[in-house]
Amino acid sequence: MPQYALIGTHPPDTCLLSNKSVREFVKKMMPELPKIAEGLGIKFLTQVILEPSHKTLMIMEAPNAEAVTEMSIKGGLQHFNDNELYVVQSIEDGMQRLDQLPTIY
Repeated sequence: MPQYALIGTHPPDTCLLSNKSVREFVKKMMPELPKIAEGLGIKFLTQVILEPSHKTLMIMEAPNAEAVTEMSIKGGLQHFNDNELYVVQSIEDGMQRLDQLPTIY
């Protein structure tokens, strides 16, 4: 199954450490996120906070990018985060594909 990385970034004024409304929202939302993800066929591989920046990283297996986007919307992550979505590929897989791709210089 494809893997995806979701990097969430928020400004200090919507940080859980400084914003009471966001803190309460996230405390209610986070316990629901695994259920939402499971319903969309998503399995979390890791969920971490990237300290000391205002960033989070979630790496997951998902059927497609649309499922990850839907999880982000249904889970409310987009209310306080700017989310970047990436396809994850191992370095080993990238190295195997390297000679199949033409160079430009």
